[in-house]
This record gives sequence, structure tokens and C-alpha cells, in this order.
Amino acid sequence: SVATRTEDDAVGTSLSFGRDGEISARSKVARDVGTTVCVARLFEPFAVRRRELVRTAQLEMRKMLAALQAYALVCTAVRFSCVSLSAKTGRQSLLQTEGGAAGMRGAVASIFGAKQLSELIPLSGSTDRVTIHGFVSRPRAGHGRRASDRQYTFVNSRPVDFPRLARVVNDAFRASTAKSECFPFLLLNLEAPPDAYDVNVTPDKRTVFFVDEAALLGCIGEMVAKLFAAESCTFAVHTPDTLPLAPRPAAAAESSSSSSSS
Repeated sequence: SVATRTEDDAVGTSLSFGRDGEISARSKVARDVGTTVCVARLFEPFAVRRRELVRTAQLEMRKMLAALQAYALVCTAVRFSCVSLSAKTGRQSLLQTEGGAAGMRGAVASIFGAKQLSELIPLSGSTDRVTIHGFVSRPRAGHGRRASDRQYTFVNSRPVDFPRLARVVNDAFRASTAKSECFPFLLLNLEAPPDAYDVNVTPDKRTVFFVDEAALLGCIGEMVAKLFAAESCTFAVHTPDTLPLAPRPAAAAESSSSSSSS
């Protein structure tokens, strides 16, 4: 079923669909502005597929959540909410974003926390036909990850697989941190006209080929190298008011105590 309401509607509309995809019921409902999609009894007519879904429910839930996180990171004007209902744990919130004007920074903070956001630096630039903007981990110890599970690439706000781009960023990050098995957080959205790339490579359209891919990867590699070089030469500066107090030597403390007693 789908329940939806626009800003111009006084009340919402609820649509129920049958197995054939046709609308089986329509009614008015009270709800906030937005859209809610509810899927129930998934694969019920197909016994084998239903049993397989039940058997791998936890794995499929993780896959679904990962896909939802990707869209939540780039579709920042939309407020995302994902809730799990279980007889054992009850109602559990898995994903919650603010939407609106929070932007990518707000989405990262909502999904991965303020600590992850504090470890990122903006990355932006452009080629003749492609505009690049997003975030990447600072090239510092402790800011990388053991896996590439937090690397997201989008083309016109659509999630894609672009391993060659990820390899360029990973190599630059490892060269700056001297960590050979470390993956930076990566969030990049590439904005390009439709004739600048091809998505008709695989059935799921996750793989993309750019017309001038070499120039694009070269531009990103140069951007990341300059950004990491600048970060490697940046150090925290303490003022006299913020310098930590050094502990007093034991001998000086004993001398001061003796003088006071005399």
C-alpha cells in the first residue's frame, strides 16, 4: 500500500494494490506531508522464495539498510526513517535523517554520528563536463577503516559502482597515511549531462562508463593529492591559555613542602 499527501492536499490518500499491480482500494487518510510505502507478505505466493527470504532475513535486512543509507546520504531534501518491528526487541529505529536544508553534512551526522563527520574534509572540483563534490576522510591515523563499507559514489544522485575511482582515492589516502590496508570514508556525487556517461552496461545499471574517464580520474587524483598534501602539513596550535599544565617534578614538590613546614 502507498499513503501519500502533498502540501496542497488537506488530507492524504491511501492506495492498496493487489498481486496483479492494480489498485484494489482507495481511501482518504489523516497523515503528515510525505509518502509511506508498506510491503506485506513478500513472496507469499512463491513458497521456495518465501522460505529463502525467512532463512536469510538478517542478511537481507543489512543489504536493504545499506541501500537505504546510500540514498539517504545523497537525497538530502528527503527525510528518511527506517524502523524494525520484532517480537523480541520490539520497535527499533535503524535509520533517521533530518532532511530539509541539513545537506550531506547533516545526513552523515545522522547516519554515522558526529565523530565520523568531524573526520571528514570537503572535496570539490570539476572537469569540462563533470562537477564533483562530496567528502573524504582526513589523511590521519585512526581516520581510516579496515573495510570499504563506507565508500559511496553517485552519478546525478544515483548510487553506482565505480571501483576505478575508489582505487584512485584509496591509493592517495594510503600514500598519505602509510597504511596499506586502510580505506577512507568516501562520499562523492558526480554531476554530468546524460551524454557524458553510459549506464547501460549491466542489468542493474550500477556500472557506469564515462566518455572521458581518464580525464575524470586524473582530475580526481590531482584534487585528492593536493587536498591530502595540505592536510598533512596542518598541525594543531595551542595558545598559552590552552597548553596543558606539566606535572611538577617530585623533588620540587618535596622542596616546596619542606619550605612550608620550616
